[in-house]
Amino acid sequence: MALPVSYNVRSLLVRWKTSLLAMFGIGLVVTVFIVLLAMVSGFRLVLRATGLPDNGIVTQRGSNSELTSWLTKDNADVISVDGRVAREKDGQPMASCEMVVITALPRQNNGQLANVTVRGVTPKAFDVRGGLNFVQGRNFTPGLDEIIVGKQIQQRVKGLDLGSKVRMQNRDWTVVGIFAADGNSFESEIWGDYNVMGPAFMRQGGCESLTVRLTSAAVISGFDKDLRANPQMQVKLDPERKYYEDQAGPVAGPRFRAHSRSGDVARAWFLQIQYSVQLCSGVSLPGTGWRIARLPAGDPCQRIQYCDRSDRQLQRNSICFPNYQC
Repeated sequence: MALPVSYNVRSLLVRWKTSLLAMFGIGLVVTVFIVLLAMVSGFRLVLRATGLPDNGIVTQRGSNSELTSWLTKDNADVISVDGRVAREKDGQPMASCEMVVITALPRQNNGQLANVTVRGVTPKAFDVRGGLNFVQGRNFTPGLDEIIVGKQIQQRVKGLDLGSKVRMQNRDWTVVGIFAADGNSFESEIWGDYNVMGPAFMRQGGCESLTVRLTSAAVISGFDKDLRANPQMQVKLDPERKYYEDQAGPVAGPRFRAHSRSGDVARAWFLQIQYSVQLCSGVSLPGTGWRIARLPAGDPCQRIQYCDRSDRQLQRNSICFPNYQC
């Protein structure tokens, strides 16, 4: 027999502490989930703004990011001279072989170490990337221990002011410029000369990724297919914007949602059992053919007797609810 609506209303008034606690718990879970989704959404928007539609990025096949990728210099040179790679007025291919590593630097607010992306680039990187402009200082001089920093990372990390020196790999690097990049993820990176940073970070003979400006975005799919078919190269080509957007990863896939819903159902089912025990009446358990029989009085560890619809006993379990008395 279904419970009347009036009982649910009276139950809220009688058990107002439990009801408030349940509401607080649900609200807390929802709040935390909204905050996490907002953080991931903002991260994804920043990554989505990174890159140009005509740019492609070549990485090692099977790698999840630039940090786990490696291309030999010979392979990078072969890809750069392909006819589908755009060229500048002097005939040079618009391609940049780049080194990417992570270093730890102190935060501005608490001094704790934070991971910072360091990118060694060639002079071609500024033509290939586009959209970079200096808000302070100048570009680094090739061949010198000079770096430029994005304006976002300069505000979050100590010691990145213009003219300061940063200690990395037992070498002092001078900050000569602070740049903006239309709000994309490059503003959270440190850039330096590829030919200087490669030996300093022990990354000689290749690069983590190769960024190329293509003659058209329409050639990316065919170019990628040809690269994958080349047995001498274990590489792939992705549209630059899609590549960086995918770095955010999935927020909540079907498996996560299914597990979350299963947990909600289980919690609701268990709460119904608790209320049924306190009622000490023959209320049916939701989703089953069982109901809770009337509990024996005076049993300190109250026994719940599960019966089927014909009251034929199936099993007997002991569940302690010391605060509930019949």
